[in-house]
Amino acid sequence: MEMDPPVIHGDVKLSNGVAHYNYSKLQSLKATEMKKKAQAADEEAGKLLEERKEGGMEKQGDASVYLENY
Repeated sequence: MEMDPPVIHGDVKLSNGVAHYNYSKLQSLKATEMKKKAQAADEEAGKLLEERKEGGMEKQGDASVYLENY
């Protein structure tokens, strides 16, 4: 097969289209993963806050709370 300029042009456009599709797909997957990680971190922080409140340690560095638990 002979490689005429229109054939080369079509191949380049096709390759660019595939590259753009793959790049867009990768970016959306990364964004989804970051959202999942942020949500997991928020849930973990909420759990830690609840545990701290249930344990009576509402103020960090409060000496009376430390002495009561000691």
